Amino acid sequence: MVAIRQDFLRLLREDAEFKSEVRRAVLTDELLNLPEMFAQMSVRMDGMSVRMDGMSVRMDEMSERIAQNGEQIARNTEQIAQLVAQMAEMNAQMARAENDIAVLKGDVLELKMVNRVVPFISDKLELRAGFIVKGGQPTETSAEFDDSVYDAYRGGAVNRRERARINATDLIMTAVSRKSGARVYVAVEASFVIDVRDVSRARDSADILARAFPDAETHSVVYGRSVNAGGREEADRRGVSVFIAERE
Repeated sequence: MVAIRQDFLRLLREDAEFKSEVRRAVLTDELLNLPEMFAQMSVRMDGMSVRMDGMSVRMDEMSERIAQNGEQIARNTEQIAQLVAQMAEMNAQMARAENDIAVLKGDVLELKMVNRVVPFISDKLELRAGFIVKGGQPTETSAEFDDSVYDAYRGGAVNRRERARINATDLIMTAVSRKSGARVYVAVEASFVIDVRDVSRARDSADILARAFPDAETHSVVYGRSVNAGGREEADRRGVSVFIAERE
């Protein structure tokens, strides 16, 4: 038995054909084909490796382009932010300029109003013998008016803030009512474009005048080139007369 095993092993070592026949007899087709399969797999792996290397190169190129695009986007974003800041500053300058122009127009309107408002408002409110007691040239009558407001302040009819509101009113005129014959005081706020604030100031001034001069009638008036929607609504709500200046 030992001799047979030794002869078998010797044939396996020395006889290639015998070894091949034994291999085919002992091993399955799948096992026999393993070397060829491994060789094919190695070839496919090499191909995949080449493709992976190509993909890696393309990914690197894409990453570089993305980085470049990111830098460009960052530069564009910074430029846009600068433009936005410049636009904001320009808008602020335009707003300041518009405000300055509005103030200038209002000042011009007030100067013209001094010479025209008495007959204009007298006609609208059916008054006579009207003259300005606040907001025009100082006169003996305007001094008497100031004394009367001061007396009302000292007597507690109006407070310090209310007295300041009277002094800040654009124009106050006095006249006589054609209907009742009573003394009338008219508080006038002038603005190129009349808004809610103008209406509120005129109404407040007229209410204070009513307490300072309880025996007189009082009216509140806003006077300008135009009135916005808010100003018109507030005037209707608070009983303030809106008078639009005639265009020259």
